[in-house]
Amino acid sequence: STFLLVFLIKYAIIQVATKSGMKILLFSLIGGYMSIEEKVLGVIEKPINDLGISVVEVKYEKENGVYYLRISIDKEPFINIDDCVEVTNLVNPILDEHDFIDEAYILDISSIEKGGSYE
Repeated sequence: STFLLVFLIKYAIIQVATKSGMKILLFSLIGGYMSIEEKVLGVIEKPINDLGISVVEVKYEKENGVYYLRISIDKEPFINIDDCVEVTNLVNPILDEHDFIDEAYILDISSIEKGGSYE
């Protein structure tokens, strides 16, 4: 019966946390591990969505000795440079506040490739 009680408490925490967008709190309360990408996504997704823009992917990777936090975004009909600047200006202070990443890194906000012809 202790198992059932723990399960119900975790379920209640999940319900409250997911409805209020508190993904970071949710995972720390139930003892889960979150990658840097998941932590970043948890704090930037809702504010970006509020702009009418979707977060497609978050990647934290090292290339040629340099760390990159790459955030791919999308919206209909397309993302333009002003959208990338707006998301960058929105995300920078959020990331600074949460300070998930110890290393110096380059923030790269970009659109996903839509495909199509360049004739």
